[in-house]
Amino acid sequence: MATGSRMPPYPLKAPRKHMRLGWKLSQDEIFDIVGDDDHGAQDLSDLAGMKWAARDGAFGDSPFVAFSKERGFYILMVCCKASFKQEFIERHVRAVRECFQIPDSLDSAFGWHMTG
Repeated sequence: MATGSRMPPYPLKAPRKHMRLGWKLSQDEIFDIVGDDDHGAQDLSDLAGMKWAARDGAFGDSPFVAFSKERGFYILMVCCKASFKQEFIERHVRAVRECFQIPDSLDSAFGWHMTG
C-alpha cells in the first residue's frame, strides 16, 4: 500500500443487511489479486485463505471472496463481521491490502457492498 493511499470514507457498520466490507472487483481483477480459478467464489475463498495463511494471517480473520449482488462482480471481503472498530479497520484492511498487493487504483472499489 502506498503511503499516499486514501481509502474512501465508509461507516463502521453495514448500512443494510447482507452488505459486506471489502473491494468490489471484476472477474479479471479478482483473478489477478487472488489467483486464477474456474470454479467460482468458494474456491477463490479457499485460495484467499491459503494466501492469507502463508503470510501468517490468523485463520479467523482470513478474508474471503463472495459473489456480488451485481452480476459479474466479486467482493474480496476483509472479514464477515457486521460492524467494526476503527482500529480493526486500520490494522486489518492494511494487512489484507499488503497480503494481496491490492493497488491504490482500487481504493474507490472499497466499501460496503451487497452480496448475492
